[in-house]
Amino acid sequence: MTEQERGEFARRIAPRRAEKRLTQAELGAMSGVSARTVGNIEAGHTTPQADVLRRLAVALDLAPEPYLDSDVEGWLAMVGPLLQAMSRGQRARMMGEFLPKLVNAIKNDPGDDNARLMDKLG
Repeated sequence: MTEQERGEFARRIAPRRAEKRLTQAELGAMSGVSARTVGNIEAGHTTPQADVLRRLAVALDLAPEPYLDSDVEGWLAMVGPLLQAMSRGQRARMMGEFLPKLVNAIKNDPGDDNARLMDKLG
């Protein structure tokens, strides 16, 4: 992801935060980013790294850009600690909702890689 692409995506943060009626501090707490960093990103004073953008996108329920989607390791590194922070019951509920959606998305994508994956899943 280029610096320009990160900057373009970052410009979507402030309007979405306002739409969700969140303060910078609230968004920071939800995403593990300081309120000061959120403010700097929104003001265009800093261009955030991809992992920070991912966390903000998840907290704001923003559809990530394709260049954010491509880094599986980055997503796993972000989701793992979030799952660990949940209680056992929360994690079970979340995975119970998420996994069927993931499998359904794979089933509905006719790509060759997904067909092979579905064969493995049975």
